[in-house]
Amino acid sequence: MQKADKQHLFTLEEATDMQAKTLRYLIRRAKITAFGDHYQFPEIAESKEYLNLFRNRVPIHTYNDMYVRWWYRSLNGETYVTWPGKIKYYLTKDIHQQITGKTIPVSRAILRSYLVAGERYYSMCDSDKLNVKSVGSPPLDNYKTYYGGTLAAILSHHNPLRYKWCLENCFVYENTNREKDFLLTDVGLVGLRYGEHGNFRLIVDNSLFYEFLPMKISSKPDKEFIKSETKHTITLHEIEEDKDYILLLTNNSGAWRYFTGQIVRFTNREHLEFMVLGKVKVSK
Repeated sequence: MQKADKQHLFTLEEATDMQAKTLRYLIRRAKITAFGDHYQFPEIAESKEYLNLFRNRVPIHTYNDMYVRWWYRSLNGETYVTWPGKIKYYLTKDIHQQITGKTIPVSRAILRSYLVAGERYYSMCDSDKLNVKSVGSPPLDNYKTYYGGTLAAILSHHNPLRYKWCLENCFVYENTNREKDFLLTDVGLVGLRYGEHGNFRLIVDNSLFYEFLPMKISSKPDKEFIKSETKHTITLHEIEEDKDYILLLTNNSGAWRYFTGQIVRFTNREHLEFMVLGKVKVSK
């Protein structure tokens, strides 16, 4: 059972304002990167129409789009590719330590976001949910130009004291249902579940910018569909209850308009509560 978390219950109006500020912040931070230069972020950042410019200039990206054109450069040691500085960590395994076939950059900035979200989860939980025997932190793989592994391994290596204090209870566990308490995508932790059988509540104050691609029954999410819909996504204030959307994420680690494949449906628009219906992949 989880405690009420009134401290982080934002109205839709407040969340919309936070999201606008988040996008401008992310664009300004990344304007000195190769990605930002390519898509003219310095101009977008100073425009009053920055959302429309961002949506019109930056395409929706699948994992392969980001990796083949941009992220491989960071893996080879290049700095300032899609996010400022050098990327030291990469997510290569899922929460069960299974190799995913993906190599997702994990910046210092997004590590802080994960830590904040994990501590928020910890503060919500009753003591009986946290008194579970720890299985310890999984190992982190050391490659020539980066470290790779699970999110738990990266967090533990990055900040062992803060991680050990409470986050081990969130990201490392055995024979529990804690993974069902939060929605963790490839590129960010986006929602926390409220109550034993409750829906998720969207995290809007942790440097993630959300867009939503309306599901169309007649259209499959292939590359042509994504290309045709790249300028037609909606943002948080435009969502409607009981309609299905594919979640897109822009984060503070160099993922831009990232196609997560998660299908979500908002059940309470004002409180940003939603359910997850499944996940779709982009067909070839």
